[in-house]
Amino acid sequence: MQRLLTAADDTPRSPLVITPGCPQAHKQAGADLGFLDRHGVLTRGLREVMTHHILFLFNRLGISAADTWLLATAAVHVTFHHPFDTQTGYQPAGTTDSRVNAVNTSPTESGTSSAAVLRDQLVGTLEQRGHIRSATVERAFRTVPRERFLPGVDLETVYTRRQIVTKRDPNGAALSSASSPSLVADMLEQLAPRPGHRVLEIGAATGINAALLAELTSPGGKVVTIELDQDLADGARASLGRAGYDTVEVIRGDGALGHPAHAPYDRIVVTAGAWDISAGWWDQLADDGRIVVPLRVHESGLTRCFAFDRTAPHQLVGTTTPLVCGFVPMRGTAAHTDHHVRLDADVVLKLDATDQPDRAALSSALSHPRLERWTGIQVSDADPIGHLDLWLLVHTDRPFGRLGVGDTARTSGLVTPAYRWAGAAIYHGATIAYLAFQDVGNGHHELGAIAHGPDATTLATDLTNLLDQWDEAGRPNQPTVTAQRAGTRPAERGGISRSDTVLTISF
Repeated sequence: MQRLLTAADDTPRSPLVITPGCPQAHKQAGADLGFLDRHGVLTRGLREVMTHHILFLFNRLGISAADTWLLATAAVHVTFHHPFDTQTGYQPAGTTDSRVNAVNTSPTESGTSSAAVLRDQLVGTLEQRGHIRSATVERAFRTVPRERFLPGVDLETVYTRRQIVTKRDPNGAALSSASSPSLVADMLEQLAPRPGHRVLEIGAATGINAALLAELTSPGGKVVTIELDQDLADGARASLGRAGYDTVEVIRGDGALGHPAHAPYDRIVVTAGAWDISAGWWDQLADDGRIVVPLRVHESGLTRCFAFDRTAPHQLVGTTTPLVCGFVPMRGTAAHTDHHVRLDADVVLKLDATDQPDRAALSSALSHPRLERWTGIQVSDADPIGHLDLWLLVHTDRPFGRLGVGDTARTSGLVTPAYRWAGAAIYHGATIAYLAFQDVGNGHHELGAIAHGPDATTLATDLTNLLDQWDEAGRPNQPTVTAQRAGTRPAERGGISRSDTVLTISF
């Protein structure tokens, strides 16, 4: 970053010439930041990122901390308190409802924002971005003190819109976390619990979600939350008690089994990546109940959070648009291992073992040169096309997979999948083809395929043909999803079979 900021021009010795990949990497980083911010998973807000760059420049220019404070205060005042122009009708973005604070507005205010202020700011952001849509969910978010459930975590982090990992295994993999508030709000809107409802939560974690559910089902409701690990269950119980939610029942047990003692449940919500809708959940959901569950619909880890209503004893029907999401996988009896093939030190192809991949052949795919095919189909980040990867899974005749690509492989240009759809790809033998973007300006990208392997031309053509079909069909983004209890009727062609459930997805 320093080399770029100090580059004056494109002279032969300029960093812009010596490291020609830096400007494009910087541009791509900006695009990625924008995408992450729009989807509520950015660790730090865009304004915070830009502020650090500005402060870096101020420091390099020798501007004092006092003068920086004056500039920031003036900028906030001008940007967010400029009067509405009645002649032109122009009103700068955020003039009436922005909750953005000045950067270092005084030497004594830094880091002392109260939890209540930060909570209101978070709720405002979640409303603005469409994650909170109902008055009941808004009230619950404004009421529950998140900081009581995350002891030892600073307030700024507690009230960010990102996941906070609270427990890891010895290898560093996440075992439990406080989910992103954006996703929590989305799932509560899907669940739509009401006062008096009995709710079963699978995955207590910190207890935050159980507290929100207690608010939403009060008065007269009952919330039962299950956690596999004793330490997590104890921690959630203690936090709920500190926050005044002592009516929530915390159970240490295997979530896949549910808790029949308080069944039937009007609502069941699962806060871990599930491989199946378990028999226990089928048995314990009320006749007119709803279950919200993040289902891994493919062994590559492709996951969607579905809201299912029970329409018959052995049938569930999806009622809302599924959420694109990622969750810590369920453990216990419902644990399921994903499979992958390593293509490079920094690249893996996640796939389904039932497709019987030729692992040895696939591992050599990236030794072949890349072949690019572009479709002319243009998309933007704002387009509602988040389920393209799910559409491909349903419609392709080739085995489906997803590329896991590290920073080194991406920045070197070895593998450059589109930053949406988590590296969605198809493969055959020793060849892979994956979804790719190329920038065409004005915030738009052209969709295409990049292939590696001896049959690169064939697979790239297959993938671009699928993209043409998707485009000609009107870019469908609303899947119809039905879950049937396994063994209750013959499986339909194309059904996704699990031990307890057969899932049918169509567009």
